[in-house]
Amino acid sequence: MNKEALVLVNRLQEEIDRDYTDIDLLLSLCTMDIICETMFGVHIGAQDKALNKYYTFVESVNRGMELIVERIGNCLHWSDFIYGFTRKGREMKKYLKIGEDFSRTIIKEKKERYLNGELKIGESKRNSLMDVLLEHHLQTKDFSEEDIREELITFTLAGHDTTATSMTWALYLVGLHPNVQSKIHEELDFVFGDDIGRPVTMDDFKDLKYLECVFKESSRLYPSAPIFARELIEDTIICGYPIPKGTTCLVEVFHLHRDEDVFPNPEVFDPDRFLPENSIHRHSFAYVPFSAGPRNCIVHSLPIYTAGHRKCNTLKEARK
Repeated sequence: MNKEALVLVNRLQEEIDRDYTDIDLLLSLCTMDIICETMFGVHIGAQDKALNKYYTFVESVNRGMELIVERIGNCLHWSDFIYGFTRKGREMKKYLKIGEDFSRTIIKEKKERYLNGELKIGESKRNSLMDVLLEHHLQTKDFSEEDIREELITFTLAGHDTTATSMTWALYLVGLHPNVQSKIHEELDFVFGDDIGRPVTMDDFKDLKYLECVFKESSRLYPSAPIFARELIEDTIICGYPIPKGTTCLVEVFHLHRDEDVFPNPEVFDPDRFLPENSIHRHSFAYVPFSAGPRNCIVHSLPIYTAGHRKCNTLKEARK
């Protein structure tokens, strides 16, 4: 994560003299690099288009996510049958094939290395998710290569967009509040001291309490998943209205996080509201940026750590 975060910092330095920079695109590419190394164990170099043989895959994921959001907003496209005949439906099919071909190729290449003895089960000190799934596939008969591919694609899509979006909003809000920047820099100086250039470690996050509050507050105001659905498993009553079992209820996280009874002055960006003394009595489901319960986001911790690495490296560089 540090390596890719530093590539991002260098890319941002190249943008300093420009009037406008698409920070969301840069963060999206950085996230894709981190996701692919974590999930596939492959460095795809998404942040360097000129040298990147995988750029079509990166482009397919970015455009595919856009098409998914557009489809959700158009009820006429909810039917797979109808959507398949539309221009966007055909475009989506093309991008899906690119993603499938990419994942199948990577899985095949890694599997051959195991079968040829280049890699051995259980001996790797740093396994990617694909290594774990491949080892399970080679040891059992009830887990196919297609099962591996589906799991990898699920984690990739779930972790890519949410992480990039969270980081984009966090940097935007920090940029609007110099007082918050100052507090972050004070904390960075305390944790890193004179060795401001050293890599960020997981242990550092234990001491970066205010930075964690900043990330939580930005996710409160602009959650990556502003709405999610849950099916009731029993009859219930909400605000006096009886709702039968089996009903699909939509949880509007965007408005839930703006409940004045829970978050006073909800439109104000105030990281201090997530300090321990200010949140100790808050209901655990009052803040759900990655949904909650047994069906919460499967990679809910990934945005926190990847965004933390990038934010640390970005702000450390800005401090120099």
